[in-house]
Amino acid sequence: MSSQIRVDDLTAWLTKAISLAFGRKTDVMDCQVHNTPVAAVEFREAESGATVVFALESPQALMPILKQKRSAIRCNLGSNPLFQLTKKTPVVELSVLNAGMMFDMELPVAWNRLQGRRRRPM
Repeated sequence: MSSQIRVDDLTAWLTKAISLAFGRKTDVMDCQVHNTPVAAVEFREAESGATVVFALESPQALMPILKQKRSAIRCNLGSNPLFQLTKKTPVVELSVLNAGMMFDMELPVAWNRLQGRRRRPM
């Protein structure tokens, strides 16, 4: 079945998923991929200019990584936005409950495209 799932327009897919999760129309712009030490996609919300960070890991899985402040991890941080978030940053987990009925099936396809596998223009 996953071979039949397609995400032709990544911007439209992200806009739909984020809009459903946020409960308001959200336009996605300035998409940037980060791969180390945790894969994440960063983009701006067009209306407010707010930064939105999209990662596959749940907040519970990220907490041990984010809490590590050792130099071994620090040298790999680069500009990954996950390591610039504060404790007060709101977190919204996306799932079929808040991001659309097909979200769980479309996510692997979209994530591979976002990470540069099987590239198509965004």
